[in-house]
Amino acid sequence: MVVAARMASLRSPTVRDKRFAFITEVAAVLAGSLLMAVSAQFSVNIPFSPVPFTGQTVGVALVVALLGTRPAVLAMAAYLTEGAAGAPVFAAHHGGAIWLLAPSAGYLWSFPLAAFVIGRLFDVGLFGTLAGRFIAVLAGSAVILVCGAAWLVPLLGGMGPAFAAGVAPFIIVDLLKTGLAAVVAPVFARAGGRLGIR
Repeated sequence: MVVAARMASLRSPTVRDKRFAFITEVAAVLAGSLLMAVSAQFSVNIPFSPVPFTGQTVGVALVVALLGTRPAVLAMAAYLTEGAAGAPVFAAHHGGAIWLLAPSAGYLWSFPLAAFVIGRLFDVGLFGTLAGRFIAVLAGSAVILVCGAAWLVPLLGGMGPAFAAGVAPFIIVDLLKTGLAAVVAPVFARAGGRLGIR
């Protein structure tokens, strides 16, 4: 009787629903990490900075729009884990733990925090308007730039060189990327809703 009752509980809709929700979230997190890997390949080296232009600022925001806050943060962690394990998911198809210590590592490490900031701002109501989305994505971009520059300070010998190499070259481009992400985000949010992943 005990075994039969236990088997019946395992077949109950509640258990099946939980299992399905877990599998769906794992798949969503992996899809988000793949989106980040793709965005990283939109990469252009610049001669006066050790950090390339990439599409990852847009990628972080679109992963948040697609998945929601918690899965997006997990997707960023999965992306870093995949790269550290050697998968060629970083810019220019690089992979390996060494890239988490490279000059661009501060930007990489900031992605989970940036996803959290963008997601929380979306959650409190900024997602509803274009201006609100722009502000939310801009805040996430600021997190990425600040963390990236902070990492560069000891490598380049001070705040001035770190700002010149790690922030100044990216300001205009990041404003453009922020605008693009703010415009496109609702498309990804609708896709996430249709797929049942947010």
